[in-house]
Amino acid sequence: MNSRRSAMDRFKRWAPPAVFKRKLEPRAVRKAQSELAKVLEPISPQKPHLYDLDDLYHRVARLMRQKESILSLSLRELRRVPWVLFYSPQGERDSQWIGCSFSVLQDYETWILQKGRSGSPVHALVHEFIRVYPRDIETFDEWRDLIRRALGYRELPSLERWKTACEKHSLLEPQAPERFVSGLISSDELLRSRLASANLDQEVLRACNFLRVGMHDMLARSAAQVGQSKLSEIAQRRLLEFLTVNDRLRFDDKETRVLIACTFLDQYRHRDPPKHHLDYLREWFVQQFGNPHLPPHRRRRWAGVPDTARLVIGRWLVDRNIDKFIDLMKETAMERHWRFREAFWRSLSRRHVIKEIWFVLGRDANALLAARGMSDKSEGSAAKLLGAEPSQSVLLMRLAGLTIAEWSHNGSCRIWFNGHPNAPRLFQERYRAGPLRAVADFSQPHLGSERYLWQWRIAEWLRDNHGPDIQREDYRVGSSEQSWSSE
Repeated sequence: MNSRRSAMDRFKRWAPPAVFKRKLEPRAVRKAQSELAKVLEPISPQKPHLYDLDDLYHRVARLMRQKESILSLSLRELRRVPWVLFYSPQGERDSQWIGCSFSVLQDYETWILQKGRSGSPVHALVHEFIRVYPRDIETFDEWRDLIRRALGYRELPSLERWKTACEKHSLLEPQAPERFVSGLISSDELLRSRLASANLDQEVLRACNFLRVGMHDMLARSAAQVGQSKLSEIAQRRLLEFLTVNDRLRFDDKETRVLIACTFLDQYRHRDPPKHHLDYLREWFVQQFGNPHLPPHRRRRWAGVPDTARLVIGRWLVDRNIDKFIDLMKETAMERHWRFREAFWRSLSRRHVIKEIWFVLGRDANALLAARGMSDKSEGSAAKLLGAEPSQSVLLMRLAGLTIAEWSHNGSCRIWFNGHPNAPRLFQERYRAGPLRAVADFSQPHLGSERYLWQWRIAEWLRDNHGPDIQREDYRVGSSEQSWSSE
């Protein structure tokens, strides 16, 4: 009995050898996973803090002034050198950059090809070269050649994505930016996929100078094709898609905006694209550039764009704004009033003689505009009409040498020559009804709409005063072009 209990006690106290107590871990699998992550993870080397960059920049600059080698820097500093090659604390460019020095280039080439063990400096060097793409400095070709050799010199997983991207898209070849952007626009591949395969979809590199240079070169070449269709409709849409990131311009500077506007719009100065493409271009430019009709201080994003290009969008915007205004009048004014007025003013808009247009909305139309979400800050929205009935509104239009105020109802059409003291200025935020009813060079009540009496008298006055020659068939109600807007 005692023997049996003793055996049972020993069994209960038994424990496996210590070697079996260790928790088993898939170490080889985890190591392989880590190595694979280095290859597949997005390339975004960690940039040092600004104060560290400033300190390193000044250390390297001091060595250059003393004509000493940068190889005297610590290993940690040498690994960080790529971050200051094309950098200056004061923001200077080109000639102030450390990367302009051939001695720095030679020293760093010696270190990175012979003594460098880590892939991080190569990683940073590629990243900064593509981000800045300093093609105007004398050492540009040498830095590009060093990157090419450094990528091929070391077989490191962390460099595989850059190596593959550079080989697949020839990122380190002459004319690489323009060729890449041109291929991006002409390819059937999704823009995002193609940018990702070139490692240019990272947030830091989305607006890198490599892409900016390529886009500028391509647009400049297209703009030089005088008398030809510069870009196909499909290419234009892909390029506009490329030019925006999160509904904002990828490169938002004056030089780029001017180049974009001229390239896209110069070809439409005397002709219009198909309506579906016209609508697409108009909405894109209004969203990214704003209303081209606004005064200069309120259309800063159009700064530098020639009027010949800017007013292409202005011309297209007139028709859309007439649609929008009439849409509001359908709800706030009687159809018998605006059915004939719409037909008449559309006859002018079709001839592209209305240069600028502005709404002055009464309380009812303003409330409807807000309720429908039709107010757009990029276009400047609309003005408020004070001192009139809530249902009344005014459409202000500017022709060559003339300003016209057309009331929604219970108000005569008034026309002023430029320079008249009573002529209203467009694009103000508020108007009082009294000045819009002030003495004008010509005033015409809306009598005899069905017999086209007032229309004929306005058309005759415009013709006699060097305005457009409008015939009765142009403003007769009933043609499909003059129907009420369905938008």
